[in-house]
Amino acid sequence: MAVVQQVLFLTTLAVAIFLIGKRVSRIKSNIQLGKPTPLTGSQSARWRNVLLIAFGQKKMFKRIIPAFLHFWIYIGFIIINLEVLEFILDGLLGTHRLFAPWLGGLYHLLMNFFEFLAIAVLASCVVFLFRRNILKVKRFWSAEMTAWPRLDGNLILVIEIALMLAILTMNASDQVLQSRDGHYVHTGRLFFSALLMPLFEGLGTP
Repeated sequence: MAVVQQVLFLTTLAVAIFLIGKRVSRIKSNIQLGKPTPLTGSQSARWRNVLLIAFGQKKMFKRIIPAFLHFWIYIGFIIINLEVLEFILDGLLGTHRLFAPWLGGLYHLLMNFFEFLAIAVLASCVVFLFRRNILKVKRFWSAEMTAWPRLDGNLILVIEIALMLAILTMNASDQVLQSRDGHYVHTGRLFFSALLMPLFEGLGTP
């Protein structure tokens, strides 16, 4: 049964990589439509702009409240990808909580930190949905924000909320299993997902 699960996971991962690869290829071809422009000015200044604007997302920090919320989403997704790496390796190798035995007590601290970030991302996305659709902030309803850009923004936020809830519910159900089976890999108590444990404690019991 474990081998079947690994094959299914590998197949799903391969399909996802294929679809992402096609998307990246399309974006690359669109970028290559641009014409080369002679570079002028300081090379160090250009690299600074790349770091501040492309990686540091400098433009999104112009307004205090959106900047604060964007910060948690941006940092949360970067760091939570470390946990996603464990998901992928567990799926491919047929293991569970692969990093836990290696990291010991640090694993417990990291999982709680990741959950804090997941809550911060989730809360930020909810606020952004409220600002977009209830408060109807003017720039989200301007002429250039036609039906698709508006829908696209909402879809991204909803998907992000679903992903964060998936992580929290996975950890909550995992802690229930840990309490039932002494041989299950123990993570220690995870504060935020532990609040969801009562929803799962009755599942799978006669």
